[in-house]
Amino acid sequence: MALYMMQIKYTREAIKDIAETGSNREDAVRPLIEKCGGKLINFYGLVGQEYNIVLIVEFQRINLHLQLKNLKVVE
Repeated sequence: MALYMMQIKYTREAIKDIAETGSNREDAVRPLIEKCGGKLINFYGLVGQEYNIVLIVEFQRINLHLQLKNLKVVE
C-alpha cells in the first residue's frame, strides 16, 4: 500500500450547500475511499487556498486511479 495526497476543490454551489446543511465532509468521503479499496488516513480543510480539502489516503498503487475513475470521482 502507498500513501497519496489528494486535493479537492469544491464548486461554489457545493460550498453553499455544505454551509447550509452543516454536513460532515469527512464522514461523506470516508465510505467513498473505502469503496475504492483505500483507507482515509487524514482529512484537512483549507481556508484561502486554491483547494478546499486535502486528504491523505492509502491505496494499492495499481488500483488508485482506476478505482476513482470507476466511481466517476476523476475523469
